[in-house]
Amino acid sequence: MLLSVPHRYRAPTEEGVLSEPPEAEIANLLRSNRAILDNGTVAIDGTPLGEFRREAAADILDTARRYMHECGEPVPDFPNGPLLMSGHQPELTHVGVLVKTFALHGMALRHGMTPLNLIVDNDTAKNTSLRFAQIPEVMKPEDVHLVSLPYDHFEGEVTFEQRPILDPALFRSFAERAHPYTRTWGFEPLLPEFWDEMKRQHARTPIMGEIISATRRSWERRWDCRNLEIPLSRMCETKSFRRFARHIQNDLPRFHAIYNESVAAYRLRNRVRSRNHPVPDLARDGEVREAPFWTLKPGEERRSRWMVKPGDTAEPRALRSRALTTTMFLRCCLSDGFIHGIGGAKYDEVTDDILQRWLGIQPPKFIVLTATLRLPLPTFPATVHELHKAEHILRDLSWNPQRWIPDFSRNLPEIQRLLLEKERLIRSKPAGKATRKDWFRKHVSATERLRPFVNERTELAKKELERVQIQEKANEALIRRDFAWCLFPEELLKRFCQKLL
Repeated sequence: MLLSVPHRYRAPTEEGVLSEPPEAEIANLLRSNRAILDNGTVAIDGTPLGEFRREAAADILDTARRYMHECGEPVPDFPNGPLLMSGHQPELTHVGVLVKTFALHGMALRHGMTPLNLIVDNDTAKNTSLRFAQIPEVMKPEDVHLVSLPYDHFEGEVTFEQRPILDPALFRSFAERAHPYTRTWGFEPLLPEFWDEMKRQHARTPIMGEIISATRRSWERRWDCRNLEIPLSRMCETKSFRRFARHIQNDLPRFHAIYNESVAAYRLRNRVRSRNHPVPDLARDGEVREAPFWTLKPGEERRSRWMVKPGDTAEPRALRSRALTTTMFLRCCLSDGFIHGIGGAKYDEVTDDILQRWLGIQPPKFIVLTATLRLPLPTFPATVHELHKAEHILRDLSWNPQRWIPDFSRNLPEIQRLLLEKERLIRSKPAGKATRKDWFRKHVSATERLRPFVNERTELAKKELERVQIQEKANEALIRRDFAWCLFPEELLKRFCQKLL
């Protein structure tokens, strides 16, 4: 099912796809964006924005076609029409990310557009492992655990475009090493066949991000999803992107101030204290200012900041966009519509502010899309409702033992006396502060003297709470939404994704 969501984006708690705006409003969003971007008063590097966008789209599409041809893949036959775009890092992602490429294909066809997906390979690879649910042969909740299994050694963060597979033997053996964890799942994940394709791609290229992206595209084609794709590193080498970067460089003092002010306003508005969120400020050392791009020097694995002196017109040999400038270029200078996930949509609030203040235009709107699909793993009968109920019962036994004393004990003189004392205290709760402390002391004393008479019931309640807690903890591991999509059974995932086509 397709759900709509208010501005505070949240992933669906139930299985389904979340879209904002809903499909019925996409055509209006695209028309509104075109009206905003067909602006004769705004120029990029001396060229009117509308003309610059047409040149940039043709430039990027030619580069995307060459890239896919070099990968030895069929190149989708789309015209040089208006672009609908999305993008993500080349990782082994969860289903909520995968569905964006299917939505991209489906929406583009429905609205007469060309779908182009961006592989964000200038970001750094932060891990090289997948998470599995370890389920015992005999289903005991206390034995359910999450385990992380590496498919390559991790030796620090390196950009995806530069990051090769470091341990080919570890990489090739991944599916076999994963089998002991998946064999008790009750279904066959597509991982073994998926990893065979990963190994075939590894024979073509050593670069991890390229391997993952090409393998994903092979499954998308198999499921009737065909988009043009381009790595961000290739896009940044195009003439159009270089002109965009030069336009910022030539206006850097003003852009620098607007950028940092917009980031500061976001932090204040969202009560963010970290100086690194949503992005770090652009640095300044006197008249030397940081431009919002990365530079890569030959032979170096780490990205460097681009520091620009006044009057400096030189451009780095290898220039890479950063998060906000990436979406600024994609949304303003290239596409008619962009599909974000929840995370990207949140930080692009800053991009909207920058575009409005820097270029003086209403920021074009974007689409937010994600999904929740859970692995069909066995779960335990305990529910969150049961957990809350068990917690309530134990708390009530502690503070209101009079409610739980068995009927056969209520006639005992000692218990009758304590029950009457407790009842009088409840009825005579003082309103003023002066006597409340003494009343509370007496109330606690009466409660503590009643507790021994419900010890047996309390012990049973503790055991029940422990049972439910253990089951709930196991269920939390089993129903996570962030398991990698290559761990799903093929038919289930195929049906789910194809609904967006």
